[in-house]
Amino acid sequence: MPIDFPNSPSDNDVYTVGNRSWVYSASLGTWTLQSSALLGANTVTATELATNAVTSTKILDGTIATGDIADLAITSAKTSNLTVDTKTENYTLVAGDRGKRIVANKSTAITFTVPNSVFSAGDTLEVHNINTGVLTIAAGAGVTLNGADVLTVAQWQGGTLYFTSASSSIWFPSTPKRMVIQVVEGTTNTQTTNSTTTYADTGLSATITPTSSTSKILCLISHPMVLKTNGNAQNGLVMRLVRGSTNLEEFALYQLYTGTALEITGQSNAVILDSPATTSSTTYKTQFRNVVAAASVQVQQQSITSRLVLMEIAV
Repeated sequence: MPIDFPNSPSDNDVYTVGNRSWVYSASLGTWTLQSSALLGANTVTATELATNAVTSTKILDGTIATGDIADLAITSAKTSNLTVDTKTENYTLVAGDRGKRIVANKSTAITFTVPNSVFSAGDTLEVHNINTGVLTIAAGAGVTLNGADVLTVAQWQGGTLYFTSASSSIWFPSTPKRMVIQVVEGTTNTQTTNSTTTYADTGLSATITPTSSTSKILCLISHPMVLKTNGNAQNGLVMRLVRGSTNLEEFALYQLYTGTALEITGQSNAVILDSPATTSSTTYKTQFRNVVAAASVQVQQQSITSRLVLMEIAV
């Protein structure tokens, strides 16, 4: 019904009808509805907030102010817990998924498809993967998914889909690309000798369990004190990095070799990037041998500590 505002109001005059109040602005020459007037003090209480009873679609911007809500009527428990919907097969998102956590639980590959014209700008939803099958976030016909180079989700990973329009969204992974997920280190200071051309363990190793089968493992190797003895002119040091029983790379070839019967010390270091493609416990170690089966080569000479650092990198 029409509001019969007072004639000749002054600046900041307040006019109230029922539970609605307006304030007059002399500079604008208009009456403005006060947002706090739409709800009487404490009209929203804890007992009146059933799950999802108050939603963004039911409340106009600014119509609920701090003073309108009883103390503790809205608690973190009522706002932080998302509704979880678990999927065990390929699934196309629906409008009802907005604001939810959609969880993939399948031991083989599974796909969540984002359809066109279902969501609106500002809508968000979370996606998580709790099983070993790799989850793919796929764009439906006419949909643009920004961040397309990281739209696969390994076990225990996830992210957020934020919609910029009905046909476009941004994928924010919970584990960004090239982020260091974990670091482990192995050390040894036990002096070890080899006088053969057969590889032997240096005693240096480290074990890591990748969180994703798509992760890279960056291996930082430091043998700061290696030696070739003076018993033969042809002896020299050869070293390699091994994952399990798989030879990854020889990183020292004929090191310390001089062609003369001299005793020489040095250091042998390397940086190697590996793709183990597993989420199982994985051991890396270094091995060494002599160029010839005469005299000897040594690692951790004089009990100087060697180190192997393993870094899991998200890709």
